[in-house]
Amino acid sequence: MLAIGVAIGAGARLALQAVVVPAPGWRDRADTVPADPLLARAFAAGIAAVGLTVLAPVLVRAAASLLPGGAVASFNYAQKLTELPVGILITTISTVALTAFSGLIASGDEAGLTTAVRTRVRRSLAIALIVVAFGVAFADPLVTLLFDRGAMDAAALNRVAALTQVSLLQIPFVSVSSLAAAYLNARMRTGEVLRLTGYCLAA
Repeated sequence: MLAIGVAIGAGARLALQAVVVPAPGWRDRADTVPADPLLARAFAAGIAAVGLTVLAPVLVRAAASLLPGGAVASFNYAQKLTELPVGILITTISTVALTAFSGLIASGDEAGLTTAVRTRVRRSLAIALIVVAFGVAFADPLVTLLFDRGAMDAAALNRVAALTQVSLLQIPFVSVSSLAAAYLNARMRTGEVLRLTGYCLAA
């Protein structure tokens, strides 16, 4: 049922985009522009790399299921609290950076590319460290504010807060690695991103 729901949502999104895009933009060009095998391979490697990153929390949940009751739920809550700043702040920076990096590479501006990479890494890392500092300091009151109702007792709240503090420590690494992936993807080195992501997942 979940897969069907995702498929319906993705189909609706595609249909809305097709309505907005002018017809010549996606109908006529499909007949005149040949497929780019290099782009197809790079895209496939990029999708596979993203798929590997999605596997990481799945594996952690599987390991947590071997622990006493409540461990999976606690991990889920902690992970969601970490994914919020990562999705809003860190991922946004790397997504925008990919376009900027690609433009600089296409124009041959290597000096500008170096400056852009350094600037974005510094900014992203600074934001990540601020998020970690505030998140670790205020994890207990934040978890209490959000989840102190229903069946979650004090021990469960403490467990979620502790897991959140640990989970937040990944954000600086995500901030740097996501920009590194954007840089490599801009250079069409998606296979390298896939291979390195696989190593990290194995580790």
